[in-house]
Amino acid sequence: MAFLPQGDFVKNLPMNHGIYTWLDGSTYEGEVLNSMRNGFGTFKCGTQPVSYIGHQCHGKRHGKGSIYYNQDGTSWYEGDWVYNIKQGWGIRCYKSGNIYEGQWENNVRHGEGRMRWLTTNEEYTGQWDRGVQNGFGTHTWFLKRIPYSQYPLRNEYIGEFVKGARHGHGKFYYASGAMYEGEWVSNKKHGMGRLTFKNGRVYDGPFCNDHIAEFPDLEGELISYPDLPSEPALRSQSLGSSISTEIIRKLDGSESSSVLGLSTELDLSLVLNMFPERDQSEEKKQVEYAILRNITELRRIYSFYSSLGCSCSLDNTFLMTKLHFWRFLKDCKFHHHKITLADMDRVLSANNDIPVEEIHSPFTTILLRTFLNSLLQLAFHIHHKEYQ
Repeated sequence: MAFLPQGDFVKNLPMNHGIYTWLDGSTYEGEVLNSMRNGFGTFKCGTQPVSYIGHQCHGKRHGKGSIYYNQDGTSWYEGDWVYNIKQGWGIRCYKSGNIYEGQWENNVRHGEGRMRWLTTNEEYTGQWDRGVQNGFGTHTWFLKRIPYSQYPLRNEYIGEFVKGARHGHGKFYYASGAMYEGEWVSNKKHGMGRLTFKNGRVYDGPFCNDHIAEFPDLEGELISYPDLPSEPALRSQSLGSSISTEIIRKLDGSESSSVLGLSTELDLSLVLNMFPERDQSEEKKQVEYAILRNITELRRIYSFYSSLGCSCSLDNTFLMTKLHFWRFLKDCKFHHHKITLADMDRVLSANNDIPVEEIHSPFTTILLRTFLNSLLQLAFHIHHKEYQ
């Protein structure tokens, strides 16, 4: 006999509860049926630092159970088994600290699940097919920020994947505030898309091999986002055409004379229309100076309200939603000026061409530049008659 059984016997067969000891030092203690491991028990391998605690059927892992692959307990799987195969729902923690939680099929990630790569500060939540990202999902790149960072966002892609690559339709949110929505082919922007630069200006048209198709000599779209080394094609490099350079500068704000910098472009059209054209430049500067004097406090306000009701952020960044913005408006008593929150939504939607279905959506995201523009537009709406 290859093992020494101890416990209850029925008709000379181990039954109910028993302890098995194998010649190689492996042990099992738990429920047995007809001399086979069957039910809940603990198995420890004698030749490798592997142990299993959970349910078994006919001597195989089956049902709910946890397996530890090393002595330190840093590599493990906890979840569903079907005759020694990971099948169903489970959590797999790797020795590196990376962890997957979701569905399994035939020992590989398959179905819906979330993978966190702690070694590279990345996370993917979505569909998997035979171990790779495939289908719809969200891939996020984290980088710890200091409080009130000028980059309140994280790099994040939401859309379709094929064999681990961004492929199909999707949105890419850049940490700088830029955003691309459109078609992707093998991790590259390819097809029709819309690129919103960090200052809010928009290019809408075809892309080819990660570049704006109309400017094939352009090596990058000057999105100027940080911390995404896996995207070298998007980093700003030398520009091949003086015409394309001029157009892109107009789009991304490189030629802007705003005292607030390139990433915060204010929409002052409502205010400036009250003044003669010769005075508009000076009035614009005065408004920008007023914002600049208070920009630190405004960033703190934005950071505080955007973090309300949010769990701990891995990278110390929070993005304001319309719900947060409503809370801010009520705290500041904007509604005491004979205007309701719903009216404020309609005022902002009229000035910013917001789709009807999003006018009152509490989940609409608001960047810092949008937050500042909204404050200016509401202030103008409430007080402009006093200065006419």
